[in-house]
Amino acid sequence: MLLPKVTENTKYITIRFNLENPSHLKAWDYLMNSKGDIYKSYSEAALSSIIESVERKLLLEKDAYFETRQKEDDFVNKIVAAVGKRLEKEIPNFILSCIANFATAKYTSLEESRQEEISEDTAENSDIDWDFLGDE
Repeated sequence: MLLPKVTENTKYITIRFNLENPSHLKAWDYLMNSKGDIYKSYSEAALSSIIESVERKLLLEKDAYFETRQKEDDFVNKIVAAVGKRLEKEIPNFILSCIANFATAKYTSLEESRQEEISEDTAENSDIDWDFLGDE
């Protein structure tokens, strides 16, 4: 078995797990079942856990509402994501309905202007005596 190279900048400690203690057993199970999925080594898992735990406790000491705000932020982010997904689905339909409404309004205004032209032509031609064409 190869031992790691010992330098001045490397420190070693031993961790003991009492498997009769539920929290020790839980930690042991996490370490044994991770198999490189989350952490590359036991050292990386221990370092990450220590740093995260201590930083969280320091934040809670400074700010008692840290966890509450964090939960609220997570909730708001979920809402924003859900609204965003819904908008992605609905915007194409909205745009198509706007285009259809615009086209219908344009067609309706064209028809109205044609009707006005026809009524103007009819009004202009109402003075003409068309009887000279004869009866059919």
